[in-house]
Amino acid sequence: EEQKVEERTQLTIIPNPAKDKIKVVLPAYITTHSKTAGFSVTTWRYQYNCEIQLEIYDMYSRRWHQQVVAKGEKEAEIPVSSLPTGLYVVRAVIDGKVVSGKFVKE
Repeated sequence: EEQKVEERTQLTIIPNPAKDKIKVVLPAYITTHSKTAGFSVTTWRYQYNCEIQLEIYDMYSRRWHQQVVAKGEKEAEIPVSSLPTGLYVVRAVIDGKVVSGKFVKE
C-alpha cells in the first residue's frame, strides 16, 4: 500500500512587520515522501519551472492583491503601503499546490 505525504516549505516574507513593501521569497522545492512495500522514497521537485500566482488575503478572506510571478523568478516585491494595518496571508499557487506565509502590516 502506497502512502504519500507532501511537505511544503513556507514562503519567506521580509520585512515582517512591513510598512511600504514586502519581498516574498518562494520555496525552492516541494518534497514528496512515498512508502511502498517497506521502501521509502523522497522526491524533490524544483519549483521555478512554471508561472506562480501570488495573492494577499486579510483575516476575513478578502483578497487585496494578486500578481503573477514569471517562470524562473525566485522572489517578488509587493507594495503594501495602501493596505490597512493588520495581519495578512500571502498565498502562492505553484503548479496546482498552495504554499503560504503570514505578515503584519504596520
